[in-house]
Amino acid sequence: MLHCRKGGGCFADDDPVSVYMSDEPVPSRLIGVPGYFGVGQGFTGKLAGKAGEVRTTGSIAYELAMTARGVLQYAMFGAPRLWDMVGGALAVEEAGGLVMTRFRGEKRWHPMGSLVPTWETHPPSMKELRNWAAPLVAGNPKVAPLIADNVKRRFSLNHQVKKMTRPILRRERKKSETNKEPETQK
Repeated sequence: MLHCRKGGGCFADDDPVSVYMSDEPVPSRLIGVPGYFGVGQGFTGKLAGKAGEVRTTGSIAYELAMTARGVLQYAMFGAPRLWDMVGGALAVEEAGGLVMTRFRGEKRWHPMGSLVPTWETHPPSMKELRNWAAPLVAGNPKVAPLIADNVKRRFSLNHQVKKMTRPILRRERKKSETNKEPETQK
């Protein structure tokens, strides 16, 4: 049983655990990435083809726990929900690791620190907490930033066309909703 608490470390039963420590990813060690990773994203620079042995379990909580235990050298997630990742993210941090994220509209990755950076000045509503989702990279303090800086979305013509036409489609939808006449009852 893996358990942790903020400031109290991370343990498997009574034994302390820690993330796998290395200065860079080891090609022969396990990593956790989303199942779609090779299709929509890839590693650039010196990590191309040397990022590690891919494993996909389908469980965010499990992959974060395995990262905290050092079984996976790091794990990446596209946009997990709060309830899928919060316990595992704390376990990684308490096991000496780093969890990095990038909130909507941001281009640069940064240490997560807080799930809601504006909590003190603008506490989130329950709806905002339910809708929380952000990409994550979890691993040791040297590898996590290296991974975050070297993951790039692959060019997709389909994605670019959708991105460019989305605002036009939204305007058209709004326009058609505003022009609808209220139905009268007979």
